[in-house]
Amino acid sequence: MITAKVGERFSIEVPSNPTTGYLWEADVPAGKARLVDRALPQASKQRIGGGGLERFTFEATAPGEFTIRMIHKRPWESTAHKTEDYRVVVK
Repeated sequence: MITAKVGERFSIEVPSNPTTGYLWEADVPAGKARLVDRALPQASKQRIGGGGLERFTFEATAPGEFTIRMIHKRPWESTAHKTEDYRVVVK
């Protein structure tokens, strides 16, 4: 569970390797939080095509409890490879 105050920023990190064609997108309930930054993993110096952690930074915009669903899929496909849900409580 993630806790924040209105106006505070919080981050979600997910394992990512954009070279595979799979990308993450965030499904955020309208009016609850907004995406302010997205940082892709830097290329690994040890492995060509190696992945890392992708960081999504949000700003809480309204009090309440909600879920951010992270969706991992290829942009040209309609079905998600996997999803991860993150419960957020904003005070």
